[in-house]
Amino acid sequence: MRRALLAFLSCLALQACAPAPPAPPPPPPRPASIEDLFTRLRQSPPEALEDFLKQMPKGADLHSHLSGAVYAEDYLALAAAQNYCISPTYDFTPPENGLCPGGTPVAEFLKSPEKTRAAIAALSMPAASGYADFGAIFRRVTALSQTFRSQMLAAVMKRAQSQNILYLELMLTPPGMASVTSATPVATPADFDASYQDITIRNKQNLESLLATSTRYLDEMEKETARILNCPGRQFAACPVKIRYQAQIIRYAPTSTVFAQTAFAFALMQRDPRVVGLNMVGPETFLPPETLRLQMDMLANISARYPQTANHNISLHAGELPQSRLADPEAPPLTPITDAVETAHATRIGHGLSINREINEAALLWHMAQNHICVELALTSNASLMRVTPALSPFETYRAHHVPITLATDDEGLFRSPLSHEYALAARQYALTYAETKTLSRNSLEYAFLPGKSLWQRSDYTAPLPACTDMASPACAAAVAPSPKATLQRQLELRLTAFEAAALRP
Repeated sequence: MRRALLAFLSCLALQACAPAPPAPPPPPPRPASIEDLFTRLRQSPPEALEDFLKQMPKGADLHSHLSGAVYAEDYLALAAAQNYCISPTYDFTPPENGLCPGGTPVAEFLKSPEKTRAAIAALSMPAASGYADFGAIFRRVTALSQTFRSQMLAAVMKRAQSQNILYLELMLTPPGMASVTSATPVATPADFDASYQDITIRNKQNLESLLATSTRYLDEMEKETARILNCPGRQFAACPVKIRYQAQIIRYAPTSTVFAQTAFAFALMQRDPRVVGLNMVGPETFLPPETLRLQMDMLANISARYPQTANHNISLHAGELPQSRLADPEAPPLTPITDAVETAHATRIGHGLSINREINEAALLWHMAQNHICVELALTSNASLMRVTPALSPFETYRAHHVPITLATDDEGLFRSPLSHEYALAARQYALTYAETKTLSRNSLEYAFLPGKSLWQRSDYTAPLPACTDMASPACAAAVAPSPKATLQRQLELRLTAFEAAALRP
């Protein structure tokens, strides 16, 4: 007992004499500003920055294909709900008499986690995999994407809301547009007049019927989407994320079809205010230069047939070329962006990768800056399809020449890259400040094809409308009410103010 007591007292003495453990380091001081916080996040693990940017209000995604915006998980859930089948090569097909010959019911298929993971991989783009995989995915989901547009739109809108995105401009090809044709061959600009008359005069009744079909299609899609999302009053206009459409023209079709669809797109833009623009889509790398120039001439010719008060909104996939062509020192100078801007009078361009190889780069950049021609940069898409990594992206070129930029997803579901990830990529790669990041968000509404005047009197976003020096005031709300664009811009400013205050709150 005594020996144990002595041992205990010796232990106490040793502890009393031992040095005290070092004090824990003081916590870092709270960020002094939103810029300070953003700088710390940019230098932190990626998850912290992406979470911040997910919560940050983002105006819009202006470059998004509806079919490609749907994630593999959403396609699988939709296929299971519709009792569809899935083949060993991951193609979806409707059942035949309730059976799946050569395949498996999707609902049964999804019971296997291993098979589910394999299907998700097959319906998603691996990094830097090129265009062949891209086309294969679209073919696999064709049976779903052509039939269940409302469910797809609902899934895309739900994800956008979770990302704090206010507005989407979605590219799609309405059914009437896919059916329009011209009996007149189009080989040169000399053929344009005859083809246009064939479409709009000799076959006017067919054109009117196809336009009505497209409008009904949008009506039915939006009505069902509002029901699925349970939007207030089951009204699509009351859904939290606002939607407009671009009529997309696939540039790989025969030239007579491309001309007919372009004429149809312009007619639909005048008929249905929900269709706010058109877009000729697809990388130029698969077409000869003379065909591409003919397509730009088509756009100029048809646009000129409408009065200045008409809707002339054109956004084009331009300069979407692979790194192998852009980096070839022996290749001649390129003109896709030049032709899109100067011939077709595009007011926005998507991708814009060839800017550093354009035939008169300096003059083109000056023209784009002076005329506020916005570039929609999709960093993940460009890296995966065109092998153009963020380090080789023209982001810095456009920024240095004051050409407006907005970030976009292109095909969010296929690339599994939400808009917040595109913002995080840009912030880290180009050491963006918070102010520059916020400008990207503001740009996306400023250059949207929404009707109405802007909230802003200056392109640097320092001078709002006189009534909106206090954005929260009733006077500001009344001033922007006639303009859908200014209304959303004001909503973005109010959300940004609340977000910034919350981010700095102890």
